This record gives sequence, structure tokens and C-alpha cells, in this order.
Amino acid sequence: MNYVGSDKGDGILKVSVGDGSMVWHIETASESDNGELVLSGLTHGSKAIWGDVYWFELYPQRTPALVRCRGDQTLAKVDTADWD
Repeated sequence: MNYVGSDKGDGILKVSVGDGSMVWHIETASESDNGELVLSGLTHGSKAIWGDVYWFELYPQRTPALVRCRGDQTLAKVDTADWD
């Protein structure tokens, strides 16, 4: 997972899963209740890999980084990420 910033103050995440790759657009950056940075948005490109599109929450300050994906208000996936 690689972060690419933009001049608009937002950015994208380049995500690799197995042999597949996706580009996720960061739509919000917020702070969790305990002060952690949380980057969120839609998992664009995941339908071809996972069969659906999810809302992601990335916690990049954790080691390893934590990714939560939600679909229809239900936690669908939780994984760790290598963060560059």
C-alpha cells in the first residue's frame, strides 16, 4: 500500500492484493477517539478482486497499519498492510 498525495490536500492509496491492484481515493482524514489518524474512502477497483466495493478505514500509524473494510454498515474485512 502506497500513499500518493495531491496538491488538493487529499490523495490516493495504491493497493496491491495478490496479483491484483487497485487505486483507493482518500475521501476523509479524521482523528479517532484515541487520537490516531484515520484515512477513509471507497475501495475503487475491489469489485474485480473481492466482488464488491467497500468503505475503507486505514489506520496508518499502527504497526503494522490496520485496514477495515465495511459493506452495508457491516464490517466485511479486517487486515494489516505494509505501508510505504
